[in-house]
Amino acid sequence: MSENLIAELVKRLNAKTIHELRQLGRALGVPHPADGKKEMLIGEIISVASGEDVQTQHSKRGAPPKSQEYDRQLAADILMCREIFLTKNLPKDEFTPKELFVASGDVNSLDYIGGGILEYDGETWFLRTTGCKENIVADVFVNPYFINTYKLREGDYVEGRCKRASLDEMAGLASVLKINELHPNTSRLEFDSLSPIYANKKLNISCGRNDKTGRIIDLLAPIGAGQRVFVVSPHGCGNTRIIKDIAKGIESNNRNVKLVMVLIDVSPEDAADFTKSFGTADVFTSSFDAGVAAHIRTMRLALEYCKRQVEMSKNVVIFVDDMTRLVRAYNSYGKATSGLDYSAVDCAKKILAAAKNTEQGGSLTFVSALSLSDDVIENGAYSALKDICNAKITLSQTLARRRIYPPIDFAETFSTADTRLLSERELQASVKLRGKQVEEVFTLLDETQNSAQLIEKILR
Repeated sequence: MSENLIAELVKRLNAKTIHELRQLGRALGVPHPADGKKEMLIGEIISVASGEDVQTQHSKRGAPPKSQEYDRQLAADILMCREIFLTKNLPKDEFTPKELFVASGDVNSLDYIGGGILEYDGETWFLRTTGCKENIVADVFVNPYFINTYKLREGDYVEGRCKRASLDEMAGLASVLKINELHPNTSRLEFDSLSPIYANKKLNISCGRNDKTGRIIDLLAPIGAGQRVFVVSPHGCGNTRIIKDIAKGIESNNRNVKLVMVLIDVSPEDAADFTKSFGTADVFTSSFDAGVAAHIRTMRLALEYCKRQVEMSKNVVIFVDDMTRLVRAYNSYGKATSGLDYSAVDCAKKILAAAKNTEQGGSLTFVSALSLSDDVIENGAYSALKDICNAKITLSQTLARRRIYPPIDFAETFSTADTRLLSERELQASVKLRGKQVEEVFTLLDETQNSAQLIEKILR
């Protein structure tokens, strides 16, 4: 593998002019880059890539460079190849990076390796390194050259070498090492070109005997990859807790699924609680003091990030807490009306329309809370959005007041894909379960250890 890397680097170096090679040699610390012929200079650069000791200070001999420009991506690949050779030839406990590789992983350095989510603010491209929040010192400016060269898209997670003149200013991206954890030249499809198909992959929720929420949902409203799932409830019924139970179930049972949490208009303690509860999830938060513009921006960036992951054939589940607050943000953004502007609903529909299972293998699933009340906006949002969900988990205020958990209304909980996601016996058990009283169902849950035993007992 290492030999193939060297061969590829030699091929790329031979395609350069002597002047381009001299600039590259200066950047890499090659001794006397202005001396000798092209073949000799290529040999010295390959020595750097092979892990051999070279002069680490740039030589000042020879004619001054005509410019400071050089192929930064080629330089980054050479240094990456060098690191591979050094790691291969030395025991792990003895390996320490050579000084030649001046970039470190410390974001407090002038020259470091960093990464972030790519965002376009309408004028400039940035890598957001602290989730979706803007941070002038920590964020990284991205030159349009990299956008055009690697066909970067908003939401890409880009890792590369970052440089700045002083610690109190924003760094700039100097070279690209990885895009979405893959080599920069890896080909990928566009999200809009992915062919949607009906949900045919079940995301199991149940985590055992004590997980009553998961066992009920798996039978009454099985969640398929690519669906739009609403947790519908009046205030005070615990919809956030239900969403957490669903997320924990998916996290435990589906190791190949990526979780993304989007918290809109929430308190700081709620945001911290979600972050602690799901260590493997990517959490995007916009607190209640951030303003509606921040709420909308957070949702947009999180959605673009999810799309980029699906383009790499990953299965992604995005949890939005909650869709009603997002509609309220769209409704009040730049408007003075107190009623519901249906353009706000259209914005929410465009977001939900991104959910799909694809022929190419990836999928994007939405799970969101949707509030019910007499409020004009909440009632209007529910009326406009309820028909576009293909899985609904309805919570009962009556059961919640009786301290029954989960307070799921069996009659109003369903999935349109249940015939594709459930076996024949599971479908039969689901029908019989809906006809039972709540107390009887919870007795069955207490008497059985898992979903298989529950099904057997229902069908006796």
